[in-house]
Amino acid sequence: MFRFIPVVAIIQVYCLYHAYKNRADQKWFWFIIFFPVIGGLFYLYHHFYNRENLESISEGFKGIVNSNYEIEKLEKQLEMTDSDLNRSNLADHYMKAGRYKDAIKLYTSCLGSNHQEQLHILIPLVAAHYFNGDYAQSVAYGEKLEDERDFKKSMEKVGYAWSLYHIGETRKAEEVFQEMDSMYTNYPQRLEYAKFLNEIGSTSESVKYLEKLLAEFGKMQPRERRDKRQIHKSIKSFREKLSKGKTMEAASFTL
Repeated sequence: MFRFIPVVAIIQVYCLYHAYKNRADQKWFWFIIFFPVIGGLFYLYHHFYNRENLESISEGFKGIVNSNYEIEKLEKQLEMTDSDLNRSNLADHYMKAGRYKDAIKLYTSCLGSNHQEQLHILIPLVAAHYFNGDYAQSVAYGEKLEDERDFKKSMEKVGYAWSLYHIGETRKAEEVFQEMDSMYTNYPQRLEYAKFLNEIGSTSESVKYLEKLLAEFGKMQPRERRDKRQIHKSIKSFREKLSKGKTMEAASFTL
């Protein structure tokens, strides 16, 4: 009998946490506390056992078992309804899967005369061509977007900057990186700028720049720093590796 106590405790704690987080009625707290097994199971049944939740769990399970499930679903959807929206949605997932050529093909097929609609296709095309190694094409699209507000601080613009570097436009690449250098924001973009400085041989400047970024984190409120803990960790790790003289790769950003 005692071997079941930990399981019961886990169910009880989870149900109480879920009830608190979702502001459940007071009656559920008493029910779970005084009748941990029956109360917990009834609470789980009441809050999770419905058609919508079962379908959601089923979809999530399929996604885990078959990592290509979402792409296959979107491909079938595109076969049924060939639209720019379905093409761009599938292209977005191709990008996440690293299928850049397939993404480029779909994005390009969506380009039209409407400037606003075209803008939302050109921006991912900058990154798609960069990741595919088509640096000149990435630069060509990036130059069309330089004055666009949605592009100015985006991660796709990082692909534009690195592409400029790869085609020999180092000075212009640095200018583009500097355009994204805003205090207390744009940390992924600014980390890439530090990598760029290291890549062009300015390792000491890269270290100083990283220390400047880390100093900003020291002035943040604890909650804000927690929200940015992953990029904070990446910046700190890169600074430590450079300080130890380790050779670093150039770009490694994700969208």
